[in-house]
Amino acid sequence: AAFYLDLRLEAARDHLFYSAHSISHIAEVCGFQSNSHFCRAFRARFGDSATAYRRKFESGERMKFHPAGMRLTAGERPLSVPFAATVR
Repeated sequence: AAFYLDLRLEAARDHLFYSAHSISHIAEVCGFQSNSHFCRAFRARFGDSATAYRRKFESGERMKFHPAGMRLTAGERPLSVPFAATVR
């Protein structure tokens, strides 16, 4: 269970960085039952709230490159979480 939680949190962190979706939408897409559960788990794993993590990157333009070096176009997501709807 901890392994899947880590996968979902890593995916959520990527979504926070690369997308402009709301935190509640990201929590839902990544398979969390509630926004509050997601926020507690995110803070416990990364040491910052999801909001604080996102704000670190709002002062300037967000990174436009995927970690693997592929250029992203507007609205494109670097990751997908196909298991998020089934893993709780």
